[in-house]
Amino acid sequence: MRRFKMYKQSAAGLEVLLILLITGWTSLALAEELEFPPQTSMVTLQTNGPYAPLTSGDWWTSSEIQVSDQKQHCFEIYVPRFVRDDFPIELLLYDPESLNSGEDFDQMGGASWDTTTFTLIAPNNISIIKNTTFEPASETSEQWVSFATFTTQNYGFGIYKLYVETGHDDENTYRLKIRQNNPDGIANNGDEITMAARKALYRHRESGCATYWFYPSTEKTLSLLNFDMDSETSLHYSDPYGGRYLGIISGEAVWNNNAATFNNNDGDRFVDPIAGWWNAYACVESNNPYIFFPDKAVFIDQKPSFPRLFVQISNGANRLSLYDESTYSITINNAGNGPALHISVTDTIPPGSNYADAGGYHNHVINNRQNYVEWFIDQLAPGESKTLTITLEVHDENIEQLKNSVLLKCSDIMFNDYHIRSNVDVDQIGQCSNIGEYVWADQNGNGLRDDSELGLPGIILQLLDADGNIVETAVTDENGHYYFYCVNPGQYSITMDNKSIPLGFRISTHSLPMTLSLGSNMTFDSANFGFAGTHYPIELSSFTAEFLNNAVQINWITQSETENYGYHLYRSEHKEADYAQITPQLIPGAVNSTSEKRYTFRDETVESQKTYFYKLADISTDGSRSWHGPIAINTELPDQYELLPNFPNPFNPQTTISFVLGQAGYTTLEIFNITGQKIMTLVSEQMAAGKHEMIWNGTDQNGQMVPSGTYLYRLQVNGYQEMSKMTLLK
Repeated sequence: MRRFKMYKQSAAGLEVLLILLITGWTSLALAEELEFPPQTSMVTLQTNGPYAPLTSGDWWTSSEIQVSDQKQHCFEIYVPRFVRDDFPIELLLYDPESLNSGEDFDQMGGASWDTTTFTLIAPNNISIIKNTTFEPASETSEQWVSFATFTTQNYGFGIYKLYVETGHDDENTYRLKIRQNNPDGIANNGDEITMAARKALYRHRESGCATYWFYPSTEKTLSLLNFDMDSETSLHYSDPYGGRYLGIISGEAVWNNNAATFNNNDGDRFVDPIAGWWNAYACVESNNPYIFFPDKAVFIDQKPSFPRLFVQISNGANRLSLYDESTYSITINNAGNGPALHISVTDTIPPGSNYADAGGYHNHVINNRQNYVEWFIDQLAPGESKTLTITLEVHDENIEQLKNSVLLKCSDIMFNDYHIRSNVDVDQIGQCSNIGEYVWADQNGNGLRDDSELGLPGIILQLLDADGNIVETAVTDENGHYYFYCVNPGQYSITMDNKSIPLGFRISTHSLPMTLSLGSNMTFDSANFGFAGTHYPIELSSFTAEFLNNAVQINWITQSETENYGYHLYRSEHKEADYAQITPQLIPGAVNSTSEKRYTFRDETVESQKTYFYKLADISTDGSRSWHGPIAINTELPDQYELLPNFPNPFNPQTTISFVLGQAGYTTLEIFNITGQKIMTLVSEQMAAGKHEMIWNGTDQNGQMVPSGTYLYRLQVNGYQEMSKMTLLK
């Protein structure tokens, strides 16, 4: 441990700092200021002079490292082209000089305080917007200082770079801020200004964890390097799909390659990484400076808003004939939480067809040879979608299929290019036919499909040719629908896989196999099958609801189930009013069971300060429904804080810790052993008001199982603090 880097702080000072952070965060959100790192983060930025010891953590600036282009720290400011050209962009610096006048974390390396120079460069990488050297001065110590104000009219849009150098051997800490990062005050419309670190040294104001977000969009190999992470540090990574990987920490004053030099082939390496937003989660001791370097822009403790675009293409048909004109709808949807910018959609005209028309958006280009159409969309807000159209004419009957494919590209407000998404619509060409359409639970056994009778999902149907060979297999969807597409004319029969037919069911319509003669270019949609059976209700022992983590969690327990396909949940704001289905798809039941089964569903579409009523429908294999409820739940937010007893207690191997927040605030939930040594931080983040649950699996910060014994858990938020104890038994 590097003792010379430790900085003592009084408990009172920590409390004052916490209050300032909380109130500061509130005002920041209201004023739409952007601070880097965020006020809620325990991370601060630090730049050391070239003659500060390399063991103090700053590899970039050390005179011991003979690499000229790595002597400056670098931060990036992203200014999208949708920022109006006369909007004043103001950059502020907090405590830019070296002068330890209070609790600013600066450290003097010699007999006097040194200067620090900040240089702001325009996107052309040539024009210097502002270059200022800050002398040690009380006027700027622990104060926000307006550094530079500029507009895109003078310097253009793009990536602005801020370089930082500290003189001689001091260790200088500071923060950055954009006074107004949303010029028009409208969220997610593409003109938001943001910041990230490119080359930086990080320092923790207290022991705890920080999350670093980065986007490896183009590299074939992702190299993740860290420098001067001490043995007290733990580090792991998460990919965009939630996969977790343990990181290798560097130790004192070395990169992951165990040397004071680094190569992008060293460190934690991922070949062909998943494209998207990754994060590194580092838990570090108080006042410990270190470098984390993915060779990508890094965001601290706040995941940037980003787009998630999807594209679908369909002409509503499955087959086409010679000279048919077919219009395709191309739908682009942004399912992310940030705007998509500079969107291009390209439809390559497939062989065997000619371009006829395009529409749906005014900005598109048709190349001279008419073999592709490209649309350009400036921006797409979260939740927004656009539909484009293109019409093609079939001109070649010798092709078997017409495959119309579409490609989609975009960028975000940080100028990251997102990987191509594609989709394709396939149509058969020539004289072919379709067979379908429905398998249902014939509740009254009359062989007719009544409006109240439900389809049977998961039934496996087989299409046989005249020789009894299986030509194609289809499975009924959630509503009981199925189809065999584009079948050649001829004699066929339809049968079913008996294993997919619910136990105790018998067919009430056609006998199996069903035979049919199929002509050319027709749709045979009377291949319907009804099944009759007997329904026995479930034995429901519990049906409850709880307002938890800003959602209503509904739980039910069955002691037995007979011929039970599954469940749907229904909700209303009035007990006697109509109830609307809230489950997007059937929750599968156990079909037949004599043991206890537990089910959970989270309704995340509720609003606070309301009362909701819920009904549970269990659906039998014959399609009939039995209703349970209603139960009522109030989503009123609590007005006080409470740390609840963990359950179970004693426990092995895991326990659930619940707590109630009367107001939103930065929340920590920590685990200590009986001697008071902290072994795990379960929560360290901004949380909403309401009830929350966290699971502790009996491991420490390094993922190691802790021994049996008594442990303490402590909740801290908005000045409230409470501690309780629990027992782990093995």
